[in-house]
Amino acid sequence: MIYMSMKRGLIYVLVLAMVTGVMTGCRKKNQESEVRPTPTATPTPEETQLAPELRPRVELEAIKVAKEYYLVIGNLPDDVASVDFELTYLSGTAEKGSLGTYYVDEGKEKILLGSCSSGVCNYDPDVSKGMLTLEYETGGEDILLRYELDLNAE
Repeated sequence: MIYMSMKRGLIYVLVLAMVTGVMTGCRKKNQESEVRPTPTATPTPEETQLAPELRPRVELEAIKVAKEYYLVIGNLPDDVASVDFELTYLSGTAEKGSLGTYYVDEGKEKILLGSCSSGVCNYDPDVSKGMLTLEYETGGEDILLRYELDLNAE
């Protein structure tokens, strides 16, 4: 009987230790999730160094309560017809992204912070920091530029 009681007590201690460990891990995970890193662009070659007056001007014009944007790029060299872009951003603690091509003659390109399928759009919640990477060619030289953005699409 004493053996059964000791065995049962040992089981309770082990279960209590496991529950405490899980709760501690959850608490640490919650504390870590409060730190929101800046999204990183897909690994690419080093950024091109351009004087500030030569860098393109980038604007994101909000549409539909800042869940969709128009990307507008100004101050591009005359020989640039298109710019490939990648926008990475945080939605909660998950990193999301959007790829596309900006055509200079169209003047703007729509970017959605989420996804659409069969005419139904689902917008990413709790969007914050973003990193916009632009790639284009001018004068026979490949240009790669990055811009940090504050999206705060709430």
